[in-house]
Amino acid sequence: MPKGELNFEEGKIIDTTSGGEWVANKDRVFEFIKIEDLEKRENVCSKIFNAAPYQEENILKFLKENSEKPLSEQWLLGKTELIEVEKSQEELSMIEDVISKMDEFIKKYKGSPVHLKQEQVHFLDSEKETKRKEAGFYAPQVQFIGIMREKNSLSENTHRVIHEVLHFQSFQTLQISDKKGRAIPRRLGLEIISDKTGKDYFTFINEAITEILTEKFEEAFLNSPIQIQKRKERRQNDKDKGIVMGYEGEVRIFKEILEEIYNRNQDRFLSTEDVFNVFAESYMTGELLEIARIFKKTYGKKSFRKIGEIK
Repeated sequence: MPKGELNFEEGKIIDTTSGGEWVANKDRVFEFIKIEDLEKRENVCSKIFNAAPYQEENILKFLKENSEKPLSEQWLLGKTELIEVEKSQEELSMIEDVISKMDEFIKKYKGSPVHLKQEQVHFLDSEKETKRKEAGFYAPQVQFIGIMREKNSLSENTHRVIHEVLHFQSFQTLQISDKKGRAIPRRLGLEIISDKTGKDYFTFINEAITEILTEKFEEAFLNSPIQIQKRKERRQNDKDKGIVMGYEGEVRIFKEILEEIYNRNQDRFLSTEDVFNVFAESYMTGELLEIARIFKKTYGKKSFRKIGEIK
């Protein structure tokens, strides 16, 4: 069996030069899964590992049906305290606008967009959701998009919606984690989650890519004078209040990595944007081998894992 850069845990995730993953089942029999087989997406989840065919079919059907139900009827891993607020007509129009333009944006980075309905984007009462610190979240194991609604700030809510919809549209797989047959995330964009330890890899890069793509989407599609001015006002207002922009630290570190990769590989890349595009395409398609090669060439052996462990 060919071995590669992604051997985080022996027998779990082993990359090859053949464009896929070797995956060990419970009997330690390895099965090779080609990336192109993972890209056929009628559901946002491309594959459920360690699942029997009937399990995978039932879980994917359940996830799709569950995500389209009203919040009060959804199974949400015990998150019954979530309080949904009714969207205004302006907010409904905004969500529809984002969804209608997202497919074109996803395809730019070789992604396979999945149909999303505005009903699947839930606005939550941020004043009553005091336990949650994030501005929004996406739970892949139940395909739930939750946005902590910011009162009187359509610009801020738009940014949050774009960020979480990008997570929803990124490459995803699940895995059966225990005897009860519960599905947990395995891949979300570039992020890799171990079912053995629960440890996650590349989380900071995954969030940085999502945030940069969010800004690129806004600049490409939400570029009317009013929208541009509202974004400037929102950022200045946050700055005046001492509020740190979403994933600012992650974005800064990631941009430093992009710059260093470009500086050391100018025979291949014309700009840092070219480097970013490799990461963005991996975020959408699930291909990790090219990034592993870039890290190895730039930083040396075992750098892929070391960078993946950065928090």
